[in-house]
Amino acid sequence: MSWLDKIAPSTEAYAYHGQLLCRDCAAKISSQLPPSNVFDNGDSDTFPQPVNEPGGGESDDTNFCGCGSVCKNAVSIANHKIGAPLGNQLTQYGWESLGESIHRLMLSPRKYDRLLSRLLRHVWNSYLPVIGAPVRAKPLWMKNRFPTSLDRALRSYEKSRGRTPLPVTICCDVDCAYLIYPNDYQIDFLQIALSDEGEYQGARLVSIPLGAQKDDVLLDLADLISEGAWD
Repeated sequence: MSWLDKIAPSTEAYAYHGQLLCRDCAAKISSQLPPSNVFDNGDSDTFPQPVNEPGGGESDDTNFCGCGSVCKNAVSIANHKIGAPLGNQLTQYGWESLGESIHRLMLSPRKYDRLLSRLLRHVWNSYLPVIGAPVRAKPLWMKNRFPTSLDRALRSYEKSRGRTPLPVTICCDVDCAYLIYPNDYQIDFLQIALSDEGEYQGARLVSIPLGAQKDDVLLDLADLISEGAWD
């Protein structure tokens, strides 16, 4: 069982001092306030108040418990703790931002970032159909900044070519990295999946002959994925 399977969003959210709290943290704070002569007056600046919408309501961002590392339901990622995810609904801007965050974090050299990308994917998976298409990586994600496991997964391919070519395009969707290499007579598309443990595993190769490609290799990649070329 993956560590992600043990994480269930705490969708019952409470507002308190401008932050959102999970149910257990709100209950803890609520129990500590009356002894200090602070009672529920219906004001979230004074006492935790329930939010009627799941996860704190629709937002432009993913919601996490504001108690952070001391959250009663904190999630541990690479020896760092973050507040429990609240699994709120996202606006269109929110799911676009979610896709950008996942893609950016997936190719980070930091394992914490890659694991966070898996957590975002797991909790807000209902938005994946609209953000799952492959996108180009930004230029700063070049080969000397690859995660170690991704670099390792590429070595067998590069050794088979007898040289160390640079990919013309680096892409990713919410599950895999794709590296696209031009050769003398074909274009090689490598798919390397990111595991729930934040490591890249097993480069798999699909090639198309030169002359068969479209104007944009990203269109070729999208076609290969939709056709199940790596299945």
